Amino acid sequence: MEGEVSSDVSGVTVVLQDGTDVGTTIGGGWFVAWWPNEEAAVSAEVTTPSGTINQPLQAVHIRQDRRSA
Repeated sequence: MEGEVSSDVSGVTVVLQDGTDVGTTIGGGWFVAWWPNEEAAVSAEVTTPSGTINQPLQAVHIRQDRRSA
């Protein structure tokens, strides 16, 4: 998962449907996160100098093609 962030964002944590928190890497106005399963991302906790807010996300499901070649 990736997303654009403003310059005042100092942290983003992605929250999965099962309640797992996923840390992100921030740089160049973007954040990126990866997790090793197909659990949906449902919100992001975004930290700025004003505090941390919870931003709901539309459920994002990761689908992997499991067919063998």
